[in-house]
Amino acid sequence: MGQQAQAQGIKARLIMQVCSNDQKGNLLNNLTLNNQWYSTFFDTYSAFALHQAQLAQTAGFDAISLDWMDWQPASWATASSTRSARLQQLSTSIRQIFTGRQMLYSTWNSDGAPSGLVASVDLLIAYLDTSKLTPAQSNALNVSQLLPGFIQSINWRQFLGSGKPIIWMLQMQSHKDFFVNGWVEDSGCWSTPCASSLTTDFSVQAIGIEAALEAINQQTFFKTESVLINSYWLADTITPHDSFPNTSQSIRNKPAESIVYQWWKK
Repeated sequence: MGQQAQAQGIKARLIMQVCSNDQKGNLLNNLTLNNQWYSTFFDTYSAFALHQAQLAQTAGFDAISLDWMDWQPASWATASSTRSARLQQLSTSIRQIFTGRQMLYSTWNSDGAPSGLVASVDLLIAYLDTSKLTPAQSNALNVSQLLPGFIQSINWRQFLGSGKPIIWMLQMQSHKDFFVNGWVEDSGCWSTPCASSLTTDFSVQAIGIEAALEAINQQTFFKTESVLINSYWLADTITPHDSFPNTSQSIRNKPAESIVYQWWKK
C-alpha cells in the first residue's frame, strides 16, 4: 500500500488499533486490569508496533501512530504513568528503525497525554466532537448551533500546548440522531442500537462537517497539519447490506463530500 501510494504522489500513514474485545469476545474493560496486566499488554503491543514500524519503513510510509485507536480503559488513573513511560520508550525504539514521523492518537486529557509523551512525537491527532443535542434541537440543526461546541472542543485541548502540529479528526455519521445519540457501529449489526434501525439523513453529517471545519479555520492556538475525515467507504455504492455506509461516517457520495471539496479545491 505504501509503495502504491508513493507512486501516486500520496503520503501513507499507519494508525494502530487495539480492539475493545479480546479474542474470545470479552470486553477488556470487564477484566481485572492490574499493573501486571498492563505490563504484559505493553510488552506485547511494543513488539507488534516495532514490527509494523519495520514494515512501514520498507514500504515508505510517511508516519505511524505511537498509540492506538478504539480500546481505552474506563480510566487510565491506575496506569497513566505506566502508559506514558512505556510509550515514550517505544517512541525511542521506533526512531531507531523508522525515519518517518510519529503520531499520538489519544490526546483526550492531560493524564492521557502528559508533556513528556507529547514531546516524544511529531504530530498529534485530536478528535473533534461537540455537546449532545436534544431531539428538538437536532430537528432544527444548523451550523451556528454546532459551531460553539466544536470551538469549545478545540480550546479544551490547549493543555497540549501549541508546539506540535495537530491532525483534526472528524467522525460524523449521516443518520438523523447522530448529535443526539452519538456514534453507532456501522460495520455490522451486533451492537445496540443497530445501524439498520437508524434513519439516514445526509444533511446532519453535512452540517456537522461544515461547522467543524469553520471551527478549525477560526482557531489560532494550534498549527493545523491536516484534517482527517475518518473513514472513507471503498465503493461508489452506499446502499446498506452487511455494513451501513448510508449512515456511516464516510462522506463518499454524500453532500458532505462536496463541502470538503469546496474547502480544499484551491
